[in-house]
Amino acid sequence: MQNRKAPGSRRMDRGARLALVLWMGMAACLAQAAPLKFRSANFKYVVDGKPIREVLRDFGASQGMVVAVAPEVEGSVVGKFDLTPRQFIDLLALSYGFVYYYNGAVLHVSASQGMHSTLVQLSYARVRQLRETLERMNVSEPRFPIVYDEIANTALVVGPQEYVDVIREISIQLEKRTRTGGRSVTRIFPLRYTRAADRPGTDGEVQPGIASLLQELYNKGGQGNSGAGASLLRSERSLSDRVAPALGSAQQESPVDTGSLALRRTFNIQPKPATAATTGGAPAGSGAGTSGFAPTAPAPLAGASEQEEREDESLPVILPDADGNNIVVRDLPERMPAYEALIASLDTQPRMIEIAVQIIDIDDSALREVGVDWNLSSRHLLGGSASSIATKATEGGLLTAIIGNSGQALLTRIAALEQQGQARISSQPRVATLNNIAAVMSSEKTFYVKVPGYQSSSLYNVSAGLDMKVTPTATREADGYRIRLEVRIDDGQVSTTETVDSLPTVSRSQIGTQAFVRQDESLLLAGHTVERTEERNSGVPLLQDLPVVGAAFRQKSVSRNRTERLFLVTPRVLD
Repeated sequence: MQNRKAPGSRRMDRGARLALVLWMGMAACLAQAAPLKFRSANFKYVVDGKPIREVLRDFGASQGMVVAVAPEVEGSVVGKFDLTPRQFIDLLALSYGFVYYYNGAVLHVSASQGMHSTLVQLSYARVRQLRETLERMNVSEPRFPIVYDEIANTALVVGPQEYVDVIREISIQLEKRTRTGGRSVTRIFPLRYTRAADRPGTDGEVQPGIASLLQELYNKGGQGNSGAGASLLRSERSLSDRVAPALGSAQQESPVDTGSLALRRTFNIQPKPATAATTGGAPAGSGAGTSGFAPTAPAPLAGASEQEEREDESLPVILPDADGNNIVVRDLPERMPAYEALIASLDTQPRMIEIAVQIIDIDDSALREVGVDWNLSSRHLLGGSASSIATKATEGGLLTAIIGNSGQALLTRIAALEQQGQARISSQPRVATLNNIAAVMSSEKTFYVKVPGYQSSSLYNVSAGLDMKVTPTATREADGYRIRLEVRIDDGQVSTTETVDSLPTVSRSQIGTQAFVRQDESLLLAGHTVERTEERNSGVPLLQDLPVVGAAFRQKSVSRNRTERLFLVTPRVLD
């Protein structure tokens, strides 16, 4: 009877000696760390054309273990073997391109192209706990190393389906134990310098407090409390985006619920048809042949009850205590140190900044005597001193200038013109504010207009005057403070000479600009022209009141005065 050798047996004859030599180099480290234990120290076996599935079952029977062989593992074995059990099983794996995994009860054998991959994302436990648990249970297999990411709190598992399932189940149980053992706690974080609750701003807008900032940071889209937070979702997606290209093209992912259990990112790797590249002598568990894997869409992991998921979706809860200026946080205990560090970094003492403003009215004809050439945009010397001026024309005819020495040289010139009646300082408000908080200076006049109605009359108020808002933002640099100024000026005047339906008119002008100045520098704003018209009646007493001839004894004169209004803004950081 003629014996025929299967293709697998011929490959066995050619590569057995070389495979055995390659295996001996790594046998020492594998034999110590692997959980697989054998009954005998030596295994002798003679076979001639027997299917590989039956050979593996014979090997399992001799070692007292159950062997489950996948249908994809095929071939015939021919040879005479006198090796240790570890050497025998590894030699077959190298020659026939399969991988094996022993879970303590069953030795699972599957084709190398049937490797699977799972990316485990932990929400409650840490990857350090997962690593320690796997080592303590003697589950981790050095032939299938697990890649841990401490920052994203993830673990990438690649190996046979049975090995991946065991790691996945342990991760679920670890998450459940950590979650039930560390239920949510409530802590109060007192604030010293910043505000916990939102507050109305000077311009009617709401200034967000620390509580709103934390809610925006940790909750989905800043709207309500929607679970573990957008930061965990972003880290989960970023790591998976890095892993997916290495595994293959994944299908389009459906939206992920941030409140569900965070062991979501699981890739079920399906084998492609075997090729020569994936079957030709790939080492067992070496990862060769995994380049043909194609991950499908991630499937959510089970393990969290519906009640637990609903409870987790309510975390974190962040509320402000306006009366005590505290932040109240309810979340898991392991997340509290992150809240404490973030709140401490936000609750810092702000700098105090003094804003001094000089409002100067100067005759248009005397403007050039101030010493500022508004037509130029270079730097100039003011009065021959070391004070420098940089000017710039902005939109709407507004002129700005940066003046050194706190504008003292300019104020000296204004004082000289004031003695000549060509200039005057109409107001000098001064106010201190916090860094990045608007300082408001307002001076207005209000009169009431009676408007008759059908059955009654109503009074409507009309206000006009100066309303100025300055927002400073100071940053420390190597050569001193650099201050950003946001200036908004609303200047209105009530005209007594121009009326509409016997009512006075109100003229308004607005100025808005931003600039950077250093300590001991001033921002000079110009381009706001004010025209005043004055009427004077003079005459001879008694005679000017006579009828007909009285006009010869009285005189009416109209004078028009055009002045330029300057705003000199000087910030100073109060250390």
